Amino acid sequence: MDEMRTFLLMCGRTATTYEPTAGWTLEETQVITAERDRFCSYVSTVRPQELQHVQPLPYERVLTERESNRLWGRLERRWGADRHGFWYPLNQILAPPPQTVAFNEAWFALYLPPPRLRQILARRGVTRIWQLSTEGEEYEMELALLFADGRQSEGYWMTDKMDWIIYQSHEASLTIAGERLLTPIKKAWPQWNEHLYTGWWNATRPSEEERQCVAEGATSLEKGDND
Repeated sequence: MDEMRTFLLMCGRTATTYEPTAGWTLEETQVITAERDRFCSYVSTVRPQELQHVQPLPYERVLTERESNRLWGRLERRWGADRHGFWYPLNQILAPPPQTVAFNEAWFALYLPPPRLRQILARRGVTRIWQLSTEGEEYEMELALLFADGRQSEGYWMTDKMDWIIYQSHEASLTIAGERLLTPIKKAWPQWNEHLYTGWWNATRPSEEERQCVAEGATSLEKGDND
């Protein structure tokens, strides 16, 4: 406990951001200093019994360059995805692998919002996933963090088995590949074939009336997830 307290105090006193500090205003500097003091004060005085009621954060760590390269190599061999280009359906040259469907992202998010998608995966034994990206940091993380902060442009998600993948493009498409995930998604979303991706110019978004209709029928739709 004492060693951890010392380590956290050191982090609180020295941690900074990637942004240069030279441009901070006096007010911004004062706010940051006050937050440091509040954090360090809490760490200095908190008792072990109080920590028993603190819920742990979901696991997440940034992948090393070596790990990223290894996973991208496996992804390309298994699914034909290239870290330097787009995947299906944006890549018109690439023939989609079997059991691969590209959806209109807005409609997918309406019928299968992140909590429901995570529930489908959890029922199939998924606990941790990889997140690969052509535009940002890459992670190993708990399933609870899948799309927890919104959907990411040009991102891929999969497990170490790589028997399924999710691909989110920058042009309003979301692709599901792999029978293990695609089959339960089709079962949970009976209208899936009405919202296939046919191009960003055809990527309609649900109206408020349609959103309300789906919300009212959400309970009955969830029954399909239980099998």
